[in-house]
Amino acid sequence: MWVNQTCGGTIDITWQENSTGGWVTRQTNNSVPADTSHNWTFAQASSYSTKYWWRVYANASGCNVSATYHFTTVSNNVPVVSNPYPSNESTDVGLVVSIGVTVADADGHSMNITWCTNASGGWQQIGLNHTNIQGGTYYKIDAVNFEKYNTTYWWSVNVTDGFDWTNRTYSFTAEDEPD
Repeated sequence: MWVNQTCGGTIDITWQENSTGGWVTRQTNNSVPADTSHNWTFAQASSYSTKYWWRVYANASGCNVSATYHFTTVSNNVPVVSNPYPSNESTDVGLVVSIGVTVADADGHSMNITWCTNASGGWQQIGLNHTNIQGGTYYKIDAVNFEKYNTTYWWSVNVTDGFDWTNRTYSFTAEDEPD
């Protein structure tokens, strides 16, 4: 904020914000000279896609000026899931199979992957999850029960970055029983 004044003397500047619901004073600059620049860093903006309000008061010997402003934080990019293995709706897949996906988060957040399948007849989580990971390709090779020939299996992944999540469901059909 650039301050100047015509009332004489120095200026007191008060910075407030209302991220908690009520106006809270975050910084006061007392007795600052006119024709100078001053700032305050708004450190309370901690949520995505949120409008935050702040205001500043300048008081100099009875000359009072205030202004209220707002800004909106950027949206979180949801995790991206791609390149399923085996590819979605693939056929003639061997019984001993691992499943995998590539995950990415444009914001650089760490992610968690939860794996599920209906191989047992109902949806259930498969073994241990991948936690606190960065972008890359991950496979689930333990506790996968794809044992029946010529059967279509469904599996899903849920990827969360702590703010948003993405769920993708895929299928493949196991190979025919050998003669």
